[in-house]
Amino acid sequence: MKAYRWLSLLAIFALSLPLFADETTFNTVTFNGFHFTYPAHYAENLSVRQSVPLEELYIEYKPGDIIPAMITPPSTEFTLTTSTPTIDPAVKSQEFIRVYRVADFADYPFHADFPSRLQALLDEQPDLTTVTLPVLPFDGIVVSTRHTYVETETLRGIRFVGYEMPIAVMSLSERSYVYYFQALSHDGQYYVEAKFHLYTEAVPERGGDNFEERFLSEDFDQDAYFAEAQTLLDNAQPSDFIPDLGLIESIIDSMEIEQ
Repeated sequence: MKAYRWLSLLAIFALSLPLFADETTFNTVTFNGFHFTYPAHYAENLSVRQSVPLEELYIEYKPGDIIPAMITPPSTEFTLTTSTPTIDPAVKSQEFIRVYRVADFADYPFHADFPSRLQALLDEQPDLTTVTLPVLPFDGIVVSTRHTYVETETLRGIRFVGYEMPIAVMSLSERSYVYYFQALSHDGQYYVEAKFHLYTEAVPERGGDNFEERFLSEDFDQDAYFAEAQTLLDNAQPSDFIPDLGLIESIIDSMEIEQ
């Protein structure tokens, strides 16, 4: 849980920007020094809210096993409500961009090392398929692909397509992929994360009778299953995703923060 302060969107302007050949209308958002643009047709609603610090909470994960709840540091959160297909057709997809002060991470032990881990990746630039990727609020990515280092005038980061299964294990769903972005400002003062839901049929959804039971059996090769999914996602075209990956990348590439 987080406590939020809702904000009026006086800092949001709609502009016609010739970012694509057909001069699609884009909305430009500027709030508290953070800036990004997105195609007007992509989202039907935009909200901004600021969370306030909370005491660390603890939850019972299973009997006798108490762990910190997934409470992240306070942030400014931009929420885009879109028509990207979701697991529940009655629920609109919500995409998030959050801006944190790096100094605030020190008060949240569960996440305190995320900025330094990301900074190490950006400095050393290893093959991102060989490392554990820092993804707030926890590292739960079982399949990740299409990894790219990103740098703008004020941000350095990584982006990739992933599938998150933190607790329940089941067949990969066409409606459960996410385009992730994790970045630091050049001056090291801000941490930016973004999550955009995706739909794709690039990986066939495998269900059938007792699939979850078979998945968890000793005879099922989970590593091969996920490796095959990663290869299919690697080879997919940007247009094989909804929305097209180029649209998401244009939003990420437009992000800037005043320093």
